[in-house]
Parts: sequence; structure tokens; C-alpha cells
Amino acid sequence: MILRTLVATALTGLMLLNLGCAKRDLSEELADVKKNRALWQQQNITDYSIFTVHSCALCPRSDLEVIITVKNSAMFSVQDSGRTDQVRFTVTAEQTKSFLTVDDLFNKIEDAIKLRVEALEVIYDSTYGFPTRLFIDYSKNSMDDEITISNRTRIMSTN
Repeated sequence: MILRTLVATALTGLMLLNLGCAKRDLSEELADVKKNRALWQQQNITDYSIFTVHSCALCPRSDLEVIITVKNSAMFSVQDSGRTDQVRFTVTAEQTKSFLTVDDLFNKIEDAIKLRVEALEVIYDSTYGFPTRLFIDYSKNSMDDEITISNRTRIMSTN
């Protein structure tokens, strides 16, 4: 009888602990990303440049601003933005692969929502709909899994 009570108490405690660890509902974030992706697609911009800063433990050129050039909706180049308050650098072809186009950013946000990440914060440009700031923390118990991407709020069309 005592053993049965102890087991029941332990199981109840584990269930409550599991409920407390449940990840939050991200349906509002999903609605936001769909609405802003539609706004971006309405612009029909296939050639553009965007200034961006990636900050994460494994990001190449972390915390340095680059300019990403996209042509025909595909990554064309990533290079030093020329900002005067940072050192000059070159982005290698291998490093270019880790940078994201606007469409890639939307996909990354949707993937984060599907994974029900621990923290997701996105700010969208009110005119074009593209993400101007993205913060993802995949797991609060893991170190160096956070990523922050900041984009200048101006898309410069190269059309």
C-alpha cells in the first residue's frame, strides 16, 4: 500500500514536472511569419541587397556587418559592408553558404516554430515584410545554440 502511494505520488510529480517544461504555443508566431512572407512575396523582389549582422557561437564573421546580394532569388555574393567602424575582411565561398536570403530567413523561422524552440523573437519590416531582427534560442539548457540575425530595415532593389 505504501509502495503504491509512493509510486503514484512520484508519477504525479513527474507529470506535473513534464507539464511545467512543455514548450509554449507558437501559433501566433506562425500566423505572423505567414502574413509577412505573403507581404514580402507581393513585392515581387527577386534582385536585392540587404545589410545583415549574424551573431552566434558558430557564425562566420559573427557580429560583423555584411552585405548580401541576391539575384534571381538566389544568393549571389556576401561581402564586407564597408561600414567604417569595423575591420575590413573577406568572406570565403564556404562562409557564404551560412548566410541567408530573405526566403531562407522565413524558412528558418518556420523551422524554429515546427521545432517549438525555447525562445523566438522576430521583428518584421512594416513595408516589405522581411525579418529585420531574428532571435532564436533552441534550448534554454544548451549553451551556444542561440542565433541573432539583424538586418537593416532597407531593401535596396538591384532590379
